[in-house]
Amino acid sequence: MEQEFDNPFMLPKYYYYMFSIKSIISCALFVMVACSNQRESDPQIKNSKAAGTENDSSLKLNSKISKVDTFFERKQLVFKNWLTDTLKILNSTVVGFRNIHQEEKKEIFVTSDSLGLSINSVYDLIIYSNRLIGNNEAKNLLNLLKEYSESPRGTYNLKFKTQYFFTPSPVPELPSDVTLDIQDVQIVQNNGKKTIRYDIIRGRISDKHITTLNKNGYKNEEHIKFLWESGKLIKQKNN
Repeated sequence: MEQEFDNPFMLPKYYYYMFSIKSIISCALFVMVACSNQRESDPQIKNSKAAGTENDSSLKLNSKISKVDTFFERKQLVFKNWLTDTLKILNSTVVGFRNIHQEEKKEIFVTSDSLGLSINSVYDLIIYSNRLIGNNEAKNLLNLLKEYSESPRGTYNLKFKTQYFFTPSPVPELPSDVTLDIQDVQIVQNNGKKTIRYDIIRGRISDKHITTLNKNGYKNEEHIKFLWESGKLIKQKNN
């Protein structure tokens, strides 16, 4: 059946509806694209995206920090467990040792956060011709004096203090790190008439102080500084 037209140039009504719908869809798509381009060029939107990227980076950084914190927390826990076991041994050893050797006194200190252990010892030993048995700290000190050609002679009193300080170790395989500090090194000779005191810094002798009592009871003071120049030891007197 043929369709009649009022005007030979006019299209049927359903073609008109199709073109109308197509035009509406095209306009809608154009508006969406335009809005999208405007959003991309909008500085506020760009800043918002940048902020989002920055937040992502912050999250990654926080994640790394958390891992680091977890590592150190784990190391602290390992140290505290080591400290608990060590204190049990130290306490029993120190009590027994004091009863046998009164020339050595030990003190144990733990920091308030339980992340530091200090073992302080005070020595007052009588040495006969540099013969010493069973004291590693004194042996090491006498060996150090020997390196500087400062070995005492005869019978004398060797006095000194040591401090071993333990802290958590950053090395995964080790529970603790330790540093040793030697202080108040004194060699007393001639029944107290001559006292030699050494200053030790980082395991090396830096200064020597000599105090001598003369017959009139007056003190004679002498100061010697130990210097290293071109690998050679120089003992410089500073009176």
